[in-house]
Amino acid sequence: MDLREEFLNLGLGLKEMFLLLFLLLSLSINGNVVEGRGSISLSKEEDLEIERLLKIINKPAVKTIEDGYGQTFSCVDINKQPAFDHPLLKNHKIQMGPGSLPKVIKDKKSFIIRRWGIFFSMDLREEFLNRGLGLKEMFLLLFLLLSLSINGNVVEGRGSISLSKEEDLEIERLLKIINKPAVKTIEDGYGQTFSCVDINKQPAFDHPLLKNHKIQMGPGSLPKVIKDKKASSLGMSLKIGLKNGGCPPGTVPIRRIKKEDLIRAKSSPNFGKGYPSNPQGPDSAKFHLTNKNVFIAQFAFQSTYKNRRKPFGSRAVLNVWQPKIIGHQNSASLVILLDGSPPEEIRSIHAGWIVNKGVYGNYLPHLSTAWTNDGHRETGCYDVFCPGFVQVSRDLPVGIPFSPTSVYNGTQYYIILTVYKDFVKGDWWLFYDEDRKRVGYWPRALFNSTFSDHADILQWGGIVYNAGIKPWPEMGSGHMPSDDQQYMKACYIGGMQMLLYRGGAIRIETDTPRRLIQTSPSCYPVKTDGSVPDENYAILLGGPGGNNC
Repeated sequence: MDLREEFLNLGLGLKEMFLLLFLLLSLSINGNVVEGRGSISLSKEEDLEIERLLKIINKPAVKTIEDGYGQTFSCVDINKQPAFDHPLLKNHKIQMGPGSLPKVIKDKKSFIIRRWGIFFSMDLREEFLNRGLGLKEMFLLLFLLLSLSINGNVVEGRGSISLSKEEDLEIERLLKIINKPAVKTIEDGYGQTFSCVDINKQPAFDHPLLKNHKIQMGPGSLPKVIKDKKASSLGMSLKIGLKNGGCPPGTVPIRRIKKEDLIRAKSSPNFGKGYPSNPQGPDSAKFHLTNKNVFIAQFAFQSTYKNRRKPFGSRAVLNVWQPKIIGHQNSASLVILLDGSPPEEIRSIHAGWIVNKGVYGNYLPHLSTAWTNDGHRETGCYDVFCPGFVQVSRDLPVGIPFSPTSVYNGTQYYIILTVYKDFVKGDWWLFYDEDRKRVGYWPRALFNSTFSDHADILQWGGIVYNAGIKPWPEMGSGHMPSDDQQYMKACYIGGMQMLLYRGGAIRIETDTPRRLIQTSPSCYPVKTDGSVPDENYAILLGGPGGNNC
């Protein structure tokens, strides 16, 4: 105690005493203290000295609290805490609060830090929405936090997730923020649940640009398409929809995010993001050089704008397959509309079918959409994973699975998709099947540049994403098109049409200026085939993937 008093007289406190203590111990204790090596050998005198020092260092406690992680906290007299061992604080009178409070500018981006990670506050969510960012960005931040705080591997077939009770409760809290209140829920029979939410409170209207948007139940004009008189010769049209007529009037079905979706998405490299596009337009396939995890096999068309023939929409017939993928790979067949912007600014809309377990939780093809206003840098996503797409159908939601699917050299199942720019109100509409059933729309306000008025480039084709995993996934049927393989054996897209201002349509025929985009022709070739019975022009595409793509 004399030594301690001498320290205090010299103006030294606990820190200096600790340092000296550790120095003395290092000189006096025999043995190695490196973790996992040797052992400590203490004499009886050394052991008694350590016990004496501990009594000096640790203040008397009225209670001790274990934190569950190996630490113990002592509840000590507030006036006898270590701070008052400092000689300058010998006569200090403790303050229980400041004499004045700071007047700060409220930080809406605030978040709460806990021992295991970061917890969202509602202020942060509001700030995201004010900045034009929605659920997608919150998901991405959430997944980043989970990746830092959750122990275990989520790579398919490896390891397991271990959640503490606190982590589990926090995920439940986040799900309440993400999922809108439902008046009814509908199971699709394939592991997905759709919530029937108020049509005016769906996720689309969390977008700041749609804050005062008045919902449209239909376009001001309808596309005048060229009817595919022989489409039925392809096989069977897929008639899909939620059971029992779907949601009640005044509500729409929105896919419900589950706990396992959030946990699974931790390991999904591109969860919720939209499909990549070919940002160089139809005259280049350079996109592959900047994204080594994506291959495309597409037919592209660019209008010359003669006689007001600007693309106001696109239409096609697609047969539906169930290509094999691994983990978070995906494989899609799509109708794509683009503007002519540089890659980092490109505006686009995609619609078609996709197999993507990372997003949908199963290996079935799903009705899938995507959009972006800036090359997917900050805006856009799949389906309704972020505010944007407005769902209007009560029984045909984006994300619904397709079943059954086409059989190689057997029964074919196809869908007809139409994306159309309403020249009266300016929104981009998605229609399903021959009778053009309204699914929903992308409001004009989401896009700037010429894309708010018309498209520049139309594309039809397939995209695969390997998520850094080999072998590469299948595209389409998993078989390449060849001279003896027609639409019953390979992925088929036909009936391609460009929709025009005020409702006209042009069939895309063999003499139309075009460009085949094949970033890996040895694995996923595209073949033009004018001999398919119901079309003047069609493409066959796809392949098995593999390790040498």
